[in-house]
Amino acid sequence: MSQRTQIAALAALLLLVLVSVAVLLGAGPLGLSGTGAAERGGSGPRSVALGADGAETADHACGPGTPWQAPGATGTDEHGEYVVGPDGRRIYRDEKGRPWIRGPGGARIYVDEQGRPLASRPGDYTGAGSSAAGSGTGSSEAAKRDDKPEPAAPGTVTGSVVDDQGQAFSGAVVELQSPKGVQRATAGDDGRYSLEGVPAEVPLAVTASSRGAVSRTLSARLAPGAKLALEPLVLARDGAVRGVVRAAESGAPVA
Repeated sequence: MSQRTQIAALAALLLLVLVSVAVLLGAGPLGLSGTGAAERGGSGPRSVALGADGAETADHACGPGTPWQAPGATGTDEHGEYVVGPDGRRIYRDEKGRPWIRGPGGARIYVDEQGRPLASRPGDYTGAGSSAAGSGTGSSEAAKRDDKPEPAAPGTVTGSVVDDQGQAFSGAVVELQSPKGVQRATAGDDGRYSLEGVPAEVPLAVTASSRGAVSRTLSARLAPGAKLALEPLVLARDGAVRGVVRAAESGAPVA
């Protein structure tokens, strides 16, 4: 065989190798071409699967019969505009521009720009489908509001004002002091008074006064929504010193 013939045979062999390599490089995974892979992705029902974070996987998020899209691809569907994340899931944005993906039952799961859920638990998403939903921060604020105890229901304090002879002392001013302010009432003809809307579960101080005379202070604490009756507040009628003046030698009353 001449040298020229050998060179021609080698060239033909090299050409055959190059063609074989080109054929292999042009085939997709599992020996499928790009067209075959697209046909495989767009035909037949797809399985429903959930990721570890509770969100739908790429196949289910795209929906049955939807061609596979590479990460970074954009488009629009019934939920709005989206961009395909690194894991193949469609990332949408709500009216405030916050990214979210579809979760179980179409619920929104808010994510970062890479499609990673922001919630610490699968149930920490709000909203469903394309309806408006709050962010994880909103859920936290709502939880804080729920944890805040409701203020104790106010109650009523009643009682009477009497003089040092045990008679009703009408017109006396009764004053109730609490950390939330001062409340006042005037004793009626029967000496009785009533104070409504009194703060509960706080220290209370109640006194009566009239024409410079002041009773001793009564301390109390009211249960939520309760009605508390205090003991009588005693006031001296005229402030005069009462008693009997007796002689120092005989002890007899002095007229």
